[in-house]
Amino acid sequence: IVMAVCTLKGYELLGGRLTKKGIVISSIVMVVMTYIADRLDWAIVVMRDLGYSFGSAFSAVHRLVDRGIIDAASYWGNLAMLYLFTALGAVPTVLGILRGEKARGVIRPLNGPRA
Repeated sequence: IVMAVCTLKGYELLGGRLTKKGIVISSIVMVVMTYIADRLDWAIVVMRDLGYSFGSAFSAVHRLVDRGIIDAASYWGNLAMLYLFTALGAVPTVLGILRGEKARGVIRPLNGPRA
């Protein structure tokens, strides 16, 4: 959730506003970074439990899943859960930013008409 909010808000702050192109770029960054974060998490587990060095553990994660040393259901379930939480952070953030863009430039009276 934090990844989605920070990526989208960061693009909006640095780019001035969030466009459709910005949403696509931010989404790609979120997908890639979520995958890397999950792989780093599994690499730390492999380092701790199997005694691999960090580089070896990071590169061996998929091999260990294929060989059954890492439970495939746990690996893919964890990755799916991370993507779900990323989407739960991204969708409301995108909708909120887009609503804010629509409201930008709209002038509304402070006091409604008096009857």
